Amino acid sequence: MTETEEKHVDLKTKIAGLIDERNKHSDNVKILLQKIKDEKAKRDEENTHVTELKGQRDKLTNRLRTIGNRLQEIGYVEIDDEEPLGLLKREFNELNWKYQTGVCSVAKEKEIVKELDRLEEKIEKRKDASKLLREKRGLQHELKDVKAQAKQFHEELLKHADESEKHHQEMVATYKKVDALQQEIKKRVTELSELKGEAADAREKYLKEIDSERAKQDAERKKEEDEHKKSLKKQADAIMSDFKSGKKLTFEDMAVIREADD
Repeated sequence: MTETEEKHVDLKTKIAGLIDERNKHSDNVKILLQKIKDEKAKRDEENTHVTELKGQRDKLTNRLRTIGNRLQEIGYVEIDDEEPLGLLKREFNELNWKYQTGVCSVAKEKEIVKELDRLEEKIEKRKDASKLLREKRGLQHELKDVKAQAKQFHEELLKHADESEKHHQEMVATYKKVDALQQEIKKRVTELSELKGEAADAREKYLKEIDSERAKQDAERKKEEDEHKKSLKKQADAIMSDFKSGKKLTFEDMAVIREADD
């Protein structure tokens, strides 16, 4: 094997190796891109949960704000426990019955009407206060429940947000691996282009050497054939000279003459 042929074979081996490396890198890129796609789907799913939970949490936050404002409006509700509402109503009813059925002086009647007005006003105020107190207690109870729900939604939101960030970071890391592999593929493509150029030059040189060697061999073979024919012609001339002198021809002599004429 000539030096040129060895170089050509060596270049072909290197090219095959680079093609194999490039193909392996390309396959790995496809695998990594699929991983990125999968991680993105998982991240988007987590983000969907985050969006939904944020909406639910915001609704609860708005409700908390509404409850807080209402509780601030209600403020402190004062109720005089020394005069329960039932006692006030009984006093009003008894006095009203006395006013409706009894007979009294004008002055006494005015005094009773005034007391009835006072009791009625106090009863209404007590009813309003009781109503506000019930509302306040209901709101306080609701406030506690809504805070617990909002906390739960917030914790779930943070959990899904954390998972989303993990998938995002995995995507970023995988993108970096893809970039690195693509740079390696680019290097292999450049090297392949250079080696293919060298291989083409080496092949051309190798083919020229083969053609040159074949031409040389053909020339040597023709020279040998010409020399052989020349020798046969010389032998045939000598045989014919002897034949003309009266010498008989042998089969070998005839074979030489025949081959010399071909």
